[in-house]
Amino acid sequence: MGMEVLDVLIRRAVEGGFLSGCNIRGGSRPPLNISHLFFADDTIIFCEASKDHLTHLSWILIWFEAASGLRINLAKSEIIPVGEVVEMEELAVELGCRVGSLPSQYLGLPLGAPNRAPYMWDGVEERVVARRLEKVQRDFLWGGGNRKGKIHLVKWEVVCKDKDKGGLGLRKLAMLNKALLGKWIWRLKKANGAVGVGVWKEIWKESEWCWDNMMLRVGKGNTIKFWIDVWCSDSALSHCFPHLFGMAAQRNSTVEEMWDQNSVLWRQGRSGQFRVKEAYRLLTKSDDIDFPSRSIWVARVPTKVAFFAWEATWGKVLTLDRLQRRGVQLPNCCFLCGCEEESVNHILIHCTVVRAL
Repeated sequence: MGMEVLDVLIRRAVEGGFLSGCNIRGGSRPPLNISHLFFADDTIIFCEASKDHLTHLSWILIWFEAASGLRINLAKSEIIPVGEVVEMEELAVELGCRVGSLPSQYLGLPLGAPNRAPYMWDGVEERVVARRLEKVQRDFLWGGGNRKGKIHLVKWEVVCKDKDKGGLGLRKLAMLNKALLGKWIWRLKKANGAVGVGVWKEIWKESEWCWDNMMLRVGKGNTIKFWIDVWCSDSALSHCFPHLFGMAAQRNSTVEEMWDQNSVLWRQGRSGQFRVKEAYRLLTKSDDIDFPSRSIWVARVPTKVAFFAWEATWGKVLTLDRLQRRGVQLPNCCFLCGCEEESVNHILIHCTVVRAL
């Protein structure tokens, strides 16, 4: 109902000439004017890249909020120019949102890009494959070799954390793949020419985050740009000293020309050497929690017992009260004492029979 209010406001604004919309032409058919598209709670509005039109649009959004009682989160909204638009930042300030660009993504799918270009679907394909493989892992973890559906008691996000942070030490395949590709970036000079073109395309997709966590150590300096490369601080000298860079006569000179063999250092490790484990932790950035992993994962304790203790620590044991919350219709009574309802705390701590044991 609320979106119908916005629909009426935009249509009347287009009819009055306050918004223009977008004309789509196809063959001999008359042009079709599209001013807005709705999908669930998301809205795409087409208008002319002018200050007047964006001012009118901001008024429409204010009226919509007043009429519906809903609030539009402009901090999560984007204004995306089509073609070259001057004073784009000023237009974004007028509307109160950030500036985006094409191609973009919506719900994980490419937007504003040639749909037949294979490279635009690479990320989508990788995520689909990773999800299928992780589903196999989840089903095997909770069901073993049994193909029947089993209840997954602990979230996969928790399972993929390190053991000292409450997980089982499994790895998210998408992030692990990025970390492994980062290893190839690290071994760039040695690996060059040793693998196929398809592999190198996948490797270079991960070059940005990987190089952001590396720095150059100057040797002879014949391959490092003095002004442009990051080699003596956290940013290029051209950014640190823009006025000096503007007066420089030779902006593309190397360190050797301006001033023994260059090398690359990994920022995240003490030794400066790339480690896949450190790269994976950098990509996942899991929160630090106080989890009693040393009391659970003990060498002499059978794995099944340790796994049960891990489930119990998270409060995820499949007790009768948890089955009821999942929609299973059955009476809830502790099968040991027969006095109270069965729950994790009761069956492991408060039950009189358990306490006697």
